[in-house]
Amino acid sequence: MTTDLDVRQLLVNAEQPMSPSPEFDERLFEELFGGARPATDLPRGRGAGLHDRRPDDARANGWRWMVAAAAALIGLVVAVNAFDDGTRAVKVKVGGETPDRSPAGSREAAADDACDAFRSTAFSGMERTEIFSPNNADSIATAEAAGAMATTLRVAYEKLLSDLGMAGVDIAPFSQQSDRIIERMRRAEREALDVDLADALDELEMAEEQFIAVDRFLTEQGMGGCL
Repeated sequence: MTTDLDVRQLLVNAEQPMSPSPEFDERLFEELFGGARPATDLPRGRGAGLHDRRPDDARANGWRWMVAAAAALIGLVVAVNAFDDGTRAVKVKVGGETPDRSPAGSREAAADDACDAFRSTAFSGMERTEIFSPNNADSIATAEAAGAMATTLRVAYEKLLSDLGMAGVDIAPFSQQSDRIIERMRRAEREALDVDLADALDELEMAEEQFIAVDRFLTEQGMGGCL
């Protein structure tokens, strides 16, 4: 694993590249200029200056420094990639309106979702009036169907209470009505098991009063039409 010290050392090397080895230098020269480097016979005395250097020597020396710098740069890129452990945060800009993520907005959205879920499952595709109407026998023809409807309503309502509580809605004001709704549904289930369709339908019909009361409480809290 590459450390910070390794990266810093590579940065230093990039600033001060080392000259490549003579063997590497000769091979690179042959590839770049199509032949071996010419021999240098000029004497190099202590007083020799820049004017003593042959053009080929200057060009080759420049290539050596370029190769060294390129090698150091490649090492730096490899080290930086190795140092990255893949945990960098990715910022994604989403277009359009920003959703309300405040506590109040979140509670309201959660309460709306709870009401939507209840309405989509509680009545099994029927209208509420068809279930609670005195003429509900026109829509529910068997005791088995009445028991299934009562069970569906009870489970959906219990989940609604749980979801509303999680969303921060105060369900205490209508707790008595909620208890009566659940009890009515349980009685309807028992009557359906006894194959007593009339009594099961009566229990469903009488639950309408409690549903109206709960709907009124929810409307006062800004959730009209939840049921």
